[in-house]
Amino acid sequence: MAIIGVWLEVEAQKFNVAAQPLSYELYLKPIMGRTTDDAVVEERQAELAAVLDIYEARLGKSRKVYDISTYALVIVVHLYTYDICTYAFLVHMRPFGQIPAFQDGDLNLFGWFEPVYITSFYAESRAITRYIAHSYAGKGAPLVSSDAKKAAVEGVWAEVEAQRYEPPAAKLTWELGIKPILGMATDDDVVKAQETELEKVLDVYEPRLAHSKYLGGDAFSLADLHHLPTLKYLMASPVKAVFEARPHVAAWVAEIMARPSWQKVLAEC
Repeated sequence: MAIIGVWLEVEAQKFNVAAQPLSYELYLKPIMGRTTDDAVVEERQAELAAVLDIYEARLGKSRKVYDISTYALVIVVHLYTYDICTYAFLVHMRPFGQIPAFQDGDLNLFGWFEPVYITSFYAESRAITRYIAHSYAGKGAPLVSSDAKKAAVEGVWAEVEAQRYEPPAAKLTWELGIKPILGMATDDDVVKAQETELEKVLDVYEPRLAHSKYLGGDAFSLADLHHLPTLKYLMASPVKAVFEARPHVAAWVAEIMARPSWQKVLAEC
């Protein structure tokens, strides 16, 4: 299941990103009588070819890839801070030449970390944390409900985090958290635009959290956990005000960031 999850993320984050614009340019635009953008076609076709090269190797061998071990929470924060040494060690072993990476016994999962905006590494981290949550459900707090209906609700909010919250939050983290560390100038226009997008998401979170202790329900789950890496940076930045302007969101952030497991991760990282 974990391996299937990784390849589902590859489809969503790599294949679909290239294939969808091509479908629009080459199929839908002609139907609508609109002109195809040849530059877009050329760019996306090159991206698609790169993905299919990975597919070809995978389908030719269906062999395992090499990775590095860690545990659910530490993988999120360690890899989010972009360990250069780890990246250099792994680059020759990755299908996409990127991180994060994970190994548990004979199971190996891979990822595709991209430094720009740090937006795509997180997708495969989700696949890894789902595997850990299922495989080690009896150790510590359960992160996925055993009740099918509750798990479905958690899954919906996990997708909201992945598709709505993470894009602006990751870009803000890059601009306000990572760029200063690297000595790079913050792009104020990007910050302003992404803060507006984040506010839209938090406006949805606020009524949800008014009626539910956590996003996925009454119990802390992966839907909540996956926010922690970006919150680490954003709550130490001016964007903190956006969270604090919404009382139920602010209470939720304070609660999940105060969890002993997260505090342990921060102490170890």
